[in-house]
Amino acid sequence: MVYSSEFKMEIVDAFFESNLSLRKFAAEYGMSKNTLHLWARDDVRYQVVKKQASWRRYPPEFKYRAVQMVIVEGLSSHKVAEIMGCGHGALVSGWVRTYRQKGVIGMEHPDKPIGKKKPDTPKAKLSDASSLEEYARELEAENERLAKENERLRFEADVAHAIVEVKSKKDGGLNVSLISNTEKTEVIDSLRPKYTLKSLLVYLEIAPSSYEYCQQIKSRPDKYEHERVLIIDEFLNNKGIYGYRRITASINKADGEQQISKRIVRRIMREEDLKGKQTRRRYNSYKGKVGKVAGNVLGRNFKAKGPLEKVVTDVTEFKVLRQKIYLAPLLDLYSGEVLSYSVGQHPTVEFILDMFNPEVREKLSSSNCTAHSDQGFQYQHISYQALLEQLGCTQSMSRRGNCLDNAPAESFFGHLKVEFFYDEEFESIEQFYKKLDEYIWWYNNTRIKMGLGGLSPVEYRESSTRLAA
Repeated sequence: MVYSSEFKMEIVDAFFESNLSLRKFAAEYGMSKNTLHLWARDDVRYQVVKKQASWRRYPPEFKYRAVQMVIVEGLSSHKVAEIMGCGHGALVSGWVRTYRQKGVIGMEHPDKPIGKKKPDTPKAKLSDASSLEEYARELEAENERLAKENERLRFEADVAHAIVEVKSKKDGGLNVSLISNTEKTEVIDSLRPKYTLKSLLVYLEIAPSSYEYCQQIKSRPDKYEHERVLIIDEFLNNKGIYGYRRITASINKADGEQQISKRIVRRIMREEDLKGKQTRRRYNSYKGKVGKVAGNVLGRNFKAKGPLEKVVTDVTEFKVLRQKIYLAPLLDLYSGEVLSYSVGQHPTVEFILDMFNPEVREKLSSSNCTAHSDQGFQYQHISYQALLEQLGCTQSMSRRGNCLDNAPAESFFGHLKVEFFYDEEFESIEQFYKKLDEYIWWYNNTRIKMGLGGLSPVEYRESSTRLAA
């Protein structure tokens, strides 16, 4: 719609006579605030209205006092606006936001120049040379200055790249004050063919005596050369799974005469960038109450006095080549040994029952054990509960949604995923099954557990059996 000039002037006059804000006046007349601003902004009276706006009325000291009442005294913006008599809380909130972003300088009026004047660039400067020779000398001096500046920037870039190459795993970025003298020495040595030693020492903030000391340390023979080889071999032999504690226990177990401390192993593993693997997320088989739920007989008492006294089970999920694979192990809480397991692509009740092979059924039938699980639908099924009753086992279930009640099974899944599955690529489902079999055999027979005195689950069970005999 096209409005006439007379109509626009009538609306603008009414606006200035009303002493209302743009927003309130536009709301009363049912028009757009932006349209009203477009019509009124070129009128000389609008400049007067603009200068009388609330954000121009209050001096910087007044704003600063209101901000301090909010930040220091903890009052709300609406309460401060009421106390100071400055309209509404949104205005005070704006002052607080500006203060946090710009500080005290944000309290100044917007029409007052803020900040420093931008310095003249070299291109903006005019030459005062009185002759062609003087002008040529000025250009030569300017070229020399630019060449030095480029050399400085190239030097800083080279140092930054060298720091990235030798920097340890500690945080701190390229801040030279957070880099150790040993790392600074490595940076200097890598750049010595290109830059002078003095310039590198000054830039990296390292004293010449400190640099010389680090050089002497580097030239010394490695006093832990033999231990370093043992640690690296042990780490690789266990597929990069062990952390420094189990590396220590494994080496000391193999060599009973000469023991190595955890501190030395941790230091060498850090120097060699050897890290054990860490855990991620789990599968949940709970689908509501679909059968009979047993009580939590185990009650988080995961210690067993002998084999087959307490067993736990659960279901976890893998995604292999865009297919889901499920695993259900049966764990003996005495040693943590995997007694048996079922693996397949469908976590059905039959899948769980397959876990109880004839050998396991024979062992459990004479053990009077407690069989613990979560409240997964498979464990609520009448077929599973009938099997436990047939074997003479007492059924126990975790409380709903409480994974800590079945912590041993969750812990096993965490180790399994980290040590066997994550970061691995499988060419086929059959290869996955084969490697899973190999891992579980290794877990039972070779992998040491610190809670078992540095023995594997099978070694611990056999040693306890020998002692009992």
